[in-house]
Amino acid sequence: LVSISGAGIPLSQDLNGVVSYQQPDQVRLKGFIRLGVPVLDFYREGDHYELFFPAEGRMVSGRVDGDGHVSEWDQTIMLSLRALDAVLGKVAGLGSPNVHVLKDDRYYSIDQVFSSPDSAGISGEALVRTKVDAQTLEVNSIDYFQSGDDLIVSVECEDYRAVKNKKSDAPPFVRLPFKVRATDHRVLGGSVTLTFREFLLNAAS
Repeated sequence: LVSISGAGIPLSQDLNGVVSYQQPDQVRLKGFIRLGVPVLDFYREGDHYELFFPAEGRMVSGRVDGDGHVSEWDQTIMLSLRALDAVLGKVAGLGSPNVHVLKDDRYYSIDQVFSSPDSAGISGEALVRTKVDAQTLEVNSIDYFQSGDDLIVSVECEDYRAVKNKKSDAPPFVRLPFKVRATDHRVLGGSVTLTFREFLLNAAS
């Protein structure tokens, strides 16, 4: 289930959807309304994305790291990507040489400073703060700051569940968040919430 809302969002409603990917930078998200009528088809490969509206026959395309706004859908796409990246374990700024780690009774707090062209809706130098549960090592939240304490985008992860891992050289199960909410805290901001449902195939069928 995809929930989209906010003053700066051109489409504010709940949609059923299907997410499929071959690798973290190659993702497809299809959105449907009742009776399975397709509303949108989003595809990302690397830094390039395409958003297709079947009912209108209209295509919107652009780049994830592009400067400025290409279309009215840029904010929605940026928030959706931040939510999907959290599910796939991708955090902007990983590999940055400027990393600070703090720990309290509940969380590790990992701060990373890096220069961003616009990968999180932020241009220039940015700070990414990732909070990780100290016991389970599951990501609790990812916050994107600019100009010190100016919070731009936040991503919250919850409802972790064990999912079967199909890779033979990896642990049999991996824990993934089944609810992820990405919020733009700026004026005319919005939010995108992804709520996943697991479908189990009947082995006898």
